[in-house]
Amino acid sequence: MATYPPGRIFRAGYSLPFLFLLLLGPLLAPTPAFAHAGDAIAASDWRVRIVGLEPALPGITVRVVEGGARLELTNTSDRPVEVLGYLGEPYLEIRPDGVYQNPFSPATYLNASMDGHDPVPAEASPLTPPEWTRLSSIPVVRWHDHRAAWMSDTVPPVVQRDPTRTHHIRDWVVPLRQDTQLVELRGALYWYPRPASELWWAGGFLIAALVTAGGVTARLSRRLRLTLLAGVITVAGVAELVDSLGRAHDSGGTLAWTLHALLTQQMWGVVGAVAAFASAGYALATRDRPSAAELALALTGLCLVLFGGVPDVAVFGHDVAPVPWDGTFARLATMVTLAVGAGITCGCAYHLRPVPSAST
Repeated sequence: MATYPPGRIFRAGYSLPFLFLLLLGPLLAPTPAFAHAGDAIAASDWRVRIVGLEPALPGITVRVVEGGARLELTNTSDRPVEVLGYLGEPYLEIRPDGVYQNPFSPATYLNASMDGHDPVPAEASPLTPPEWTRLSSIPVVRWHDHRAAWMSDTVPPVVQRDPTRTHHIRDWVVPLRQDTQLVELRGALYWYPRPASELWWAGGFLIAALVTAGGVTARLSRRLRLTLLAGVITVAGVAELVDSLGRAHDSGGTLAWTLHALLTQQMWGVVGAVAAFASAGYALATRDRPSAAELALALTGLCLVLFGGVPDVAVFGHDVAPVPWDGTFARLATMVTLAVGAGITCGCAYHLRPVPSAST
């Protein structure tokens, strides 16, 4: 009977279950309650800022998440706190044992989408006593609040007069209540000028052209060319992974929530980044079989374009991206992912094209 060293037994018997639990753990971690079903924004011209609570409540923290699409309230105190709706009615209640929503609050339906056009049923009235429906077992809630957003389809007059500068549009207030004490969550809304999208597109086309030229050039040996392409696609994979991490962190909070968002909301970006790293390694390992390496690189480049670059191109035309850093870095990461992916796909596909046989 065959025997195996203890280290090998551990790797074969435990590494795969451990990896499975490592990936499954964040998906099973409790996540914040979402009080509306609207999707997060890809990019926008609006930045929502929080000034603070007046008066301050011990154990109550509020932050802006998902590029300003939602507010997040966390209650670590031993007392419940209510978010009041647009008519002063009880809308959300965040208790130590979880989050509850009042189905008779008109805000429950108005906040179901970003534009607030969802119909409000007749039984939803601020005069009806609240009946709380539990949304989550943890005291964290996220909701889209029209009071902190710009709801009109047209930009404010001050922006129309001068769209080249940042503008403070207005201050906003969301009322809260703890027991009988009224509290104001105060913040501000800003409009940011749009970036020069044509420059970002031009930069992307230039990078794509350079990568394509490097992929089709006959001045380099195929071995050296594949080495360079492997390095370039690794850079694109890093750019896409960093951008995905930033978006996951902006919609996350704790490490578990960030990993959950990374493996759910940003799953395709992560898949593209991992594929870039894998194809780079495969290309380096199979440089003596260039056709196989070129096929792997071409397919991965296409994945980066479709899964990493195209879904995020809105950042080229809007300043505020759903990342914890300046939107410029999100645009740079998207440009690199898109351009490198397109360039490698074109460059490697050139060598994979059918070549007509010479006539005899």
